[in-house]
This record gives sequence, structure tokens and C-alpha cells, in this order.
Amino acid sequence: MDKKIILCKIAVEDNSATQQSIENYMTTSNSFEWDGKKWTKLFPFPTDLLAKLNTNVHHVITIDKCIDEIKAENFLAVTYNINRAVPSLEDQYIMSNIFKNYKTPIGQPKDIESFNEENDAAGSKSNLIQEYVTTALYDTLFQKHFELSSGKNQKLPILPDCFRSTLCDYQARTVHWLLEREKNITIFPNYYTQLQARDGETTVYKHLLSWRIQESEPAPINIPAGGILADEMGLGKTVEMLALLVLHQRQLSDTTLLENLYNYEPEKKRKRRSTKLFCICTRKTMTELRTCKRCKFQQHAKCVGGFDVNANNDLYLCPNCWYITTQSTLLKAATTFIVTPHTIKAQWISEINRHVTPALKVFDYNELVAANWISPKELATYDVVLTDYYLLRREIYHTSAYVSDRVTRNEKRSMRRLSPLLMVEWWRVCLDEAQMVESNSTNVAAMVKQLPAINRWAITGTPIQRSIDDLCGLLEFIGFTEPLTPPTGWKALVDDFVMHQNAVNGHDKAELTLVDVLQRCMWRTCKSKVDAELKIPPQSEEVHRIRLSNLEKLFYTEQHALCESSFQHVLRKHLGNAEGILKISPIIMKIILKPLLKIRQSCIIPVVNTGSGQHKGTSNVPQKQFLQPKDLHAHLKYTNEFECKSELRTMASSYNGMAAIYFIRGNYEQSIKHYEMVLRLARDYKDINISVDSLLQIHALHNLQQACYISSAKVKHLSADVLSKYEEDCNALEWKYLEPYANTMTTMRTTCSNAEDTLKQLETNLDVPLLEFTNMLAEKISEVNDAFAIALLNRFRDEFATAFGGSPKLEQLQSISGMLYILVMWYQKVEAARTHLNEEFENLKFYTMNVTVRSKNTPAIWRDMTKFIRSVYDCHLNDILDDKKDREKNKAKLKSKKSKLNLCKLCQIRNALNDYECLLFNKVVDEDTNMTEGLENPSFEVALIKVLFGFLRTKGSFISFSQQMDRHWEAIECRQQLCKKLIKYWIEIEYTVKAYDELDMCKMRISLAENEEEKTHFKLLDYELDDTFLEQQMNLYNAQRHFAMKLARLKYITHLEADADTGPCPICQSEDESRYAVLECGHNICLLCLRTIRQYNTHQKLCCPICRNQQNSEKIYYVTRTSTSSAETNIQVIGDYSSKITYIVRLILKLQRDHSKDVQPLKILVFSQWAEILHAIAMALTQNGIRHRFNLTPRTIEEFKNPQLGVTCLLMPLHRGCNGLNLIEATHVFLVEPILNPGEEAQAIGRVHRFGQTRSTTVHRFIVCNTIEENIFNVVNAGKQTQANWEFKQMSVESLRNLFHLENDVSEEYIPNARDPIDVT
Repeated sequence: MDKKIILCKIAVEDNSATQQSIENYMTTSNSFEWDGKKWTKLFPFPTDLLAKLNTNVHHVITIDKCIDEIKAENFLAVTYNINRAVPSLEDQYIMSNIFKNYKTPIGQPKDIESFNEENDAAGSKSNLIQEYVTTALYDTLFQKHFELSSGKNQKLPILPDCFRSTLCDYQARTVHWLLEREKNITIFPNYYTQLQARDGETTVYKHLLSWRIQESEPAPINIPAGGILADEMGLGKTVEMLALLVLHQRQLSDTTLLENLYNYEPEKKRKRRSTKLFCICTRKTMTELRTCKRCKFQQHAKCVGGFDVNANNDLYLCPNCWYITTQSTLLKAATTFIVTPHTIKAQWISEINRHVTPALKVFDYNELVAANWISPKELATYDVVLTDYYLLRREIYHTSAYVSDRVTRNEKRSMRRLSPLLMVEWWRVCLDEAQMVESNSTNVAAMVKQLPAINRWAITGTPIQRSIDDLCGLLEFIGFTEPLTPPTGWKALVDDFVMHQNAVNGHDKAELTLVDVLQRCMWRTCKSKVDAELKIPPQSEEVHRIRLSNLEKLFYTEQHALCESSFQHVLRKHLGNAEGILKISPIIMKIILKPLLKIRQSCIIPVVNTGSGQHKGTSNVPQKQFLQPKDLHAHLKYTNEFECKSELRTMASSYNGMAAIYFIRGNYEQSIKHYEMVLRLARDYKDINISVDSLLQIHALHNLQQACYISSAKVKHLSADVLSKYEEDCNALEWKYLEPYANTMTTMRTTCSNAEDTLKQLETNLDVPLLEFTNMLAEKISEVNDAFAIALLNRFRDEFATAFGGSPKLEQLQSISGMLYILVMWYQKVEAARTHLNEEFENLKFYTMNVTVRSKNTPAIWRDMTKFIRSVYDCHLNDILDDKKDREKNKAKLKSKKSKLNLCKLCQIRNALNDYECLLFNKVVDEDTNMTEGLENPSFEVALIKVLFGFLRTKGSFISFSQQMDRHWEAIECRQQLCKKLIKYWIEIEYTVKAYDELDMCKMRISLAENEEEKTHFKLLDYELDDTFLEQQMNLYNAQRHFAMKLARLKYITHLEADADTGPCPICQSEDESRYAVLECGHNICLLCLRTIRQYNTHQKLCCPICRNQQNSEKIYYVTRTSTSSAETNIQVIGDYSSKITYIVRLILKLQRDHSKDVQPLKILVFSQWAEILHAIAMALTQNGIRHRFNLTPRTIEEFKNPQLGVTCLLMPLHRGCNGLNLIEATHVFLVEPILNPGEEAQAIGRVHRFGQTRSTTVHRFIVCNTIEENIFNVVNAGKQTQANWEFKQMSVESLRNLFHLENDVSEEYIPNARDPIDVT
């Protein structure tokens, strides 16, 4: 039943109301009827109020009849249903009429019109949030702190002598706030406002941020000690926390320890165990043990005492007893527990030793400790305990939440190790880079919330990364959850801040704002506010613009067009209109950005997607492959040759099709000409590794000869020599097609023959055949005793229970005689199948020994081979050409038709091979496919022999048979191998038959069909000929046009492969041009001559001035001559790498040369978003002798910092290396590609430009000209110059589309009006 709260009395019943209470309201307008009775209003309210309070509608606010027992009267009251849903706008209207001081909740619309308007503006509000959280919120929060502290006489902390460093003024202010948060209790007014009802009696309290109402006034909020330290990266948050650590320490006396810590557990309550050894490990060794004082169980000293420095065996407690005794009261400690990313844990230790002397007592709670045990008492002896997030992620599984209460039948082998971290009441818990626990669903977030602590600190330079909701996880960690409850209240705070930022100071004091909440628990200092105090040396920026090589330009230009087309396609598919990125789901956003990602990577290293499938029919999983210049050239040349072959194939097919239609119409002269065009195509391009398919040439040669033989005398005939030459060419092409199949089949025939000879040799070496040998073994088994035979039969059952459990043969295996019967029947079938197969393959020799072209066979042999090939085709090869629907329709008919008598010779051999294979292997024949199924495990009988031999080899009475058993088993394995080879041989024979059939089919040309039923791909009706001819002509035209473009591209790639000096222009003999053009024919001319030719060219097609070839394609390729300056000549880069990587390596070598005499060694940070790019850079650095570190671990970071090791570069992925690290030893930051997220870029730069840096630093940006990189750089840079706080998430889809728009295409650029060509690359 819903719990209700009376909000306001609105009327009394007439017959129960006293005259005194209603004498001022007895007019007719103040009376109304409700529920069949007459009521008098206690105050005026609108007439539609009762309609809105209709009890039939399940609103949160309703009207109810109540009884005042004191006054003995009935009255109507507006009630609030606590358990109902969120109130509607009608409920809000009602509340505004029954309360004197009612105000709309913060962030809520005041009426229906406002509600609709705010819904329409939801998208713009989301975009606004991104802008405000990065600028306005931080600025307003800073200003709020400044206003609160300006009127007070703040006494800045005096640091003790043990703290060696001197704090800046802003750091002293920060430490003062940190101390205030730990020492003083902060009381925050509750989130409720008092509402006075218009009846003059009722008072309730409503939540400021939601619709929650209660009758009693809530208590003020006590904000837990601690907070969020969110100073911008590089301002010294670590130093500030260390200052807090030495200024505010916990004072504990010896009596603080648990009084009942060492109370004995009563013996009658102890669990009974067979041994006193009960350790966290499973070892049973009884040496070096420690005995628990409470439960008296023993553990290995190495397991539980390896990290206890001051171990006292008399006061030792086991892990289980520690868990039990700390359930009621935790062990109080003065220790600060710090959680950091794994990469900066060593940095914390270094900072502690650097700033505090004598050094604090620090313990590293690492994986080795977590795998064993350290007592909570030992942890409490340290000043600082350090651990990392990765370890805490696994530590969650050692908490009470994962302890099972299930009672097992057997006693536990080991004691469960529970985390000691939850048994200590820490003085302070600090999360460094706390943004890592912003998500509440991770194991790390769950574990850190369980850590007991007096003071909880979240330390992060980027508390807001995606949206302002990132603060929710941090507020939950520090225990300040009131702003988050209910969730709609937090949303109301955020929306109110965004929409009313300019009017924050004008709000009433009673109202709650986001800044009011955050200023009590969060401190933020920005670099821009304290630049004068920092005194960090200036940071400069250099933008390096890089030109792609000619080959990279070609690849990039084409890839850019493909990626842009793919991007547009994805947009049309997933998005209708242009939308903001924040409105797009992450899954769709990932799909949309995939083309953008690929083209961005191609600016650094050309990237292609390749399939992993190596054979036809396998699934090709796309794999990313990065290409260096040599690989890029090979890839471009291969793909271009393949595309040229494809277009050439289309051209030849079109000529053949048109020739066939001329043939049908009797125009043999045109038919012959078109067939000769196919042969001409084959001759013209055979020297450049592209040619017409052999089958298309065979088709043309065969039908050309037929056209000559049946043409009339009027047609100009070819000479006999030419026809003879064509016949020889046709035979040569046929053999070229057949030869690979014939050679493979011959090889397999030889292999099978050798395997058969090996088997015969093995059988000859046997003393007795297999059947006789098994009979001898059976007799010997019977002579031993019955128990021996029973043991053997039991071995059979154990071995065959899984593999042959349902086999009927297993039931026959009840005795030794049954075993002999099974083997005799099997051996007879094997020998019969082997003999039958040998005969069948012998009968096929007329075919297998004569696989060649027709001209090399006698007519009789060719007649037999043709008959055999036709029988195979009629049997099963013609099924391949049938439609799937027809095959399903005639499935039953085909099955009945293909009886054993009607099967072709190949199918009969296949059936015999299936039977033979099933006798030797554990396989069955599928009736539908007529193929064997199963693994190549031994058959039941072969496995029986194997188990028999294996069992008898271990018995002393059968040692004399061991050598014979080995020989027989070798012969059986040889049979199995021969079976596999015969199957492969059969497959190769079928391949040759298919090759013959393919040659026969390729000679077929289009012919006329007499009716619709005869119509196929090769048979057309008469009325279809004209349309088919036009279609072939159109295909030919398109293929010729595409072939011309692809061939020109291939010649351009071949021209670049030569990489030789082309010399002066063949027309003007000038070689001053930095660029020149390569025409379709492959000749090159300078741009000045090209401009002149175009000026005076009246023809539509450009004609080459050297070979007079007319340019079919409008595309002209350009080559930029490589120019090497003196600096580049002096600095040679070893290795063949992309232009950008080569430039980066050369710049590093140059910096090494320029800084070779510096006192402090050169250190460079190299950032990229992709590990593959960093890996390629690492390879180039290694080849050029530049010492670097790639894997980001504490060890590699220390090696990079160590000046003695001479490590120059530290390569870091942007998402891993930009948070928390202090790398002021470096003075150069390389950003390999433009970064779309300015926050990540600032984090990366902040590794060197931060508190403690004493040298000038430089940021290097590498931008490839006239690529998408330049567009991204311009967009981000424009935002910085206008101080628009550019964010990637604020971009619209249209702005993403504009990133693909290039002003100049460097591969085709031509300046027609300039006297001298300009190279804008």
C-alpha cells in the first residue's frame, strides 16, 4: 500500500464544519460538490484543480477524504504518494496552488511550453556541457574559492624541517585547503526547502533537486573528510599531497590495537582437522611453521611471514583469524594508502625520497605480496603503502563478497587468503589519476570504495574527460553521495549550471548550485591562473610540414578518394541529416570513423587491408598491413597488374561474344576479325606481365578456324600456314592449361606406386600373415589363465567406452574368440577392398597415362578418353551447372537414377575408396554427399589391434612377440598412409577430367535456341541477339576506357620503380623543372612543354609529341624530383621507411648532433595514438643506432631518465603515456600525428612542461601537406587561436565531412596561368 503525506487541507464538509471556521467562506462560490457531498473551500483555488486531482488517474499527488478525530470533522486534503512515479506537469501545477512559497525544482521546466522548448534544445545543451566543463566550471570554481578565502585571514601552513622543498604560493593555498578538509568538519545545509501550505497548518520539506517530499526536517549533511584535488597537470599535486602527509599525521597510542585481538578461540568452537597444518598454500611440508595464537593452526613461515619485518611468533595470527577479529573493529593505522597507475608507482617512491628527509617508511604492495600474505599489523607500521590499479582489480576476488559459505564433504586443502587491505582503518586513502575509477562498474571502483579510511582523496588533473558526469564516480569514492541521490537531482544541478551560468550570482541564497556543491569538496588550480608563480621556462612549438614521395602521393590520393566515398556511404546508411557527434551512439560512431582512421594512418605509413584466407573457400578476415616503400611499390604494381588483367579479360570476352553473334548471322569475315582482335590483345601485352586468359585465347583460336572452314569462297580466307600456326598455338595453349594438372596427377601416381611397393615389402618381411599371428597370440593368451584374458577384455572395454560406446561390435567382444572373429571378418574385407582398388586404378591407366592434348594421342585412345570424360560429366559434373532449385527439385530422381550400375568409373572408385577408408579409419559415409565424415582416428578393428599389441608388450610372457608386433603395426600404418595417398590420387584424376571438360566448354560459343526451354547462357533466342550485341559493345567500350587508365597507372608505377634520372625534357632539353609529367604511353615531358601543347592542341585528345600516341585518359601523372639540401646530405637515414618516419628519424639525428656537447643529454618523448606506428618508428630508430624504449613500464621509464644509459627517445601510446608521468628530463615532445582530443594533447605536453622543469621545451608537430592531417591541424589550430575551446565531441557530421575536402590534389596539380610551375607540395 502506498504511503501518503498530507500536503494541504483544501475543504471541510458542510455538516461537520463549525460556523467559526467557515464564516468567512460561506458564499456560493466557495462551495462545491465532491463524491456526492457538499464541501466548503478553506482558501480560494482554481476550479480545474479538482479535475486534475481525479483519483482515477494514478498521479503522485491525489485528493483524499480524511477525518480530524480531535475536531470530529471530515476534510479533503491533497496527499503525496511516496511510492509513486515522478510527478507530472499537472502535479507541479497543483503544488503551485496549495503552497505559499512553492518554487519549481532546479533544472525543471516551469510549464508545458518550456518543457517542449527544452526538449528541442537537448542537443545544443549537450554540446554546451562540453564547453562549460572545460572552461566555465573550472573558472567559476576557482573564483568561488577565491571569494571565500579573500575575506579571511588565512594562515598558511608552516612545513616541518623534514620537508625539503619550498612550496609556491598557489601550492601553499592548496595545502591549506587540504588541511582544512581533513581537520575541520564541513557541514553542508540539507537539500530541502520548507513549504508552507495555504491552509495555515501543514508544513512539509521538499528536495531542492527533485520531487522528494518528507514531513520532518532532515539533518544537515556532514561532508566526509577528504575531497578531489584536481589541479591541472604539471602543477605539483604529488608535492602538495606529500606536504599534507607530513603536516597532518595521525597520533595513535599502543593501546589503540584491538583489545580482543589475541583472545583464544575456544577449543570446542575450532574446526576439526586431520592435521594442524592449514596454510594459504597446498604444500604439505612440515618445516618452518608458525602457529596461530588464536586458532592453533600452523602455516608455512615463507607464506605468511615473508614480509613481516618484526615477526613475533608469540603474537602471530593467521590470515583467517585476522579476518574474524577485524570484522567488528578494524585495526587503526596512521598509514597513508596510495593507489597509482603501475607506470608511475616508482615515480611516487622517487618523489617521496626527494622531498622528505629522513625518508618516510614506504611499503610496495606488489604482486609478490598479494600472492602471499602480510599481516595488517605489519602494514600499519609503515607511513605509506603504495599499490597500483591493476593489482586492486584482482584483489577484489580476495574480499568477503567472494567467500562461499557452502559446506563441502571433504576438508579444505588450504586456507583462503583474504585481503589485509580491508582489515586496516587507513588514515588516508589517495587515488592518483583517479579518473581511472570514474566508471562505477569496474572491479577497481568496487575495491577502492571498500577501503576503510578516515580521509579519502581523489587526485586527478583531468576530473572531466567525457562529460561532467565523470565527477559522479569521484564523489562516490570520497563518500559525498548526497548530490547524486536521486540521480535526477544531479542532472538538475548540471542542467541548471549550463543554462544559467551567466546568472549564477543572481540566484537566491537558498537555492543550490553545482558550484556550491563542488567548492566544498573539490579544488582546482589552472596554469593560466598561476603562470607568474610557476616560473617554468617557455615552451616553443615547431610545425614540420612533410612532402610525400611520388609513390606515396599516388597511393594516398586514391586511398583518400576511397575513404571519402566509404565515409559518405556510411553516413547515408546510418544517419539521415547532419547531427552532432554527441547524439550518435558509440557503435555507430566507431563505424563512421573507420574510414577517417584508415586515411589518417596512411599519412604516416601506407596501410592496406589484406585477407588471411590462403585458399579458395576460406573466410578472409581483414587484417591491417603497414607498407614500407618497397612493399608499397610491390603492392601497387601487383594490384594494378591484376586490375589490368581483369579489364583485358573483359575486352577479350566482349570480342568473343560479338564474334559469335557475327558467326550466327553468317558474317564470318567480321567474326574472324573479332577473334583476331583477341589474339592481338594476347600478343600486345604479354611482355608486361599482363595477358589474356588461356581459355579465352583457345576459344578464339578454335572458333576462328571453324569460321574459316565453313565460310564461303567470297570471304577472304587465311592461308594454310596461318591456320596451321593457329592450330599449333591452340594445342600449345591447351597443354599449357592441362600440364599443371597432369604433372600433379603423375606425381601422385608415382607416390601411390611407391607406397604400394613399401607395403608389399613390409608384408614380405613378416614371419606370418596378420590373421595367423593374431591366432598365435590368442592361443598364447588362453594358455596363461582366465584372469589374464579377463584383464585384456576389460582393457578393451575401458579403451573403447568413449570412442566406440554405441558400436555393436563392442557387444561381440565378450571373449578371445569373439575378438578373433571380428579381426578375421575385417581382414578379409580389407584385402578384398585393396585388391578391388588396385584393379580399378589399373583399368584407368588408359586415361592416366595419356593425359595430353588430342593431337598427341591416337584416335583410338582419344576416343576412349572422350568416352570416359563424357561419362564422368554426365554422371556428376553436369550437376554443377544446374540451378540449386532444380537440383533440390530433382534430388529424388537423381538418387534413383544414379544406381551402382549407372555410376561412372570415377564414382565407382570413389565408393570403393570410401569403403576402404572406413575399414581403416573411424569414419562413416554421408549418403547425401557420398563423402566420408569423421576424424582420422583408427577404426574399431585397427584400434583393437593397437590395444592388443600395447597390452601384450608389457607382459613378460609375450616379450618374444614384440618384434613381430612392431612389424605388423608398421604394415597397418603403411596401409593407412596408402589409403590417404589413393584418395589424393583420385582427386587429382578428377581434376584432370574437370580440366578437359573446362577446355571443351571454353570452345563453346553463343548459339541460337529453338524455344524458351532450350534457352541457357550459351543459347539465345533470335530477338535477343541485337540487345546482347549492344551489351557486348558497351562492355568493350567501358573495359577499353578503364584499361587505358589502369595501364597508364601501371606505366607510371614502373617509371617510379626505375628511380633513375630521366635527363632533360625531350622537347625543350631543359631539366630545371622540379616536376614533370608522365603521359599514358610512359614518356615524360616538362610542365612548360605540357602547357604549351595543351594551349595549341585543337584535338580533344592529347597526343604524345614523341610516339604520337593519343592520350585516352584525361588523367596525367606528375613526378616531383627529389631535392636534397646540404643538411639532408650530411644526415643520412639508414633503411627504407615512409616519408614521415624518415623525416622524424632525420630530425632526431639532427637534434643529437646539435645537442652533443650539452651537459644534460637529449631526451625526446614520441607520442602516437597507434602502437603499430610506434613499432615502425622503433624499428627505424634501432636501425639508425638511436637508443630508445618502447614498452611503457616502470623499468623502461627509469632507464629513459637515467643519463648514464644514453636512452634518447621514449615511445608512448597516447592513451597510456599521457597520464601522471613526470618526465621533466625530456625537453622535446614529438606528436607524430595531429590529435583530435585537445585534452589528451595537453596531457602529453604536460609531461615535460610542468612544475620542476628548468629548461626550455619544444613541441614538434608533423603534418603531411595536402592531406587530411593538414585539415585536422587547421581546424584544431583555428579553435586555439579564437580561444573557442575546440572539442572533438562538439563537431557536427558536416564538419567531419569537411575534413575530407582537400584544397589541392598534389598528384594532379597544374597551374595553367603561371609562367613557372609551382610545387605546392
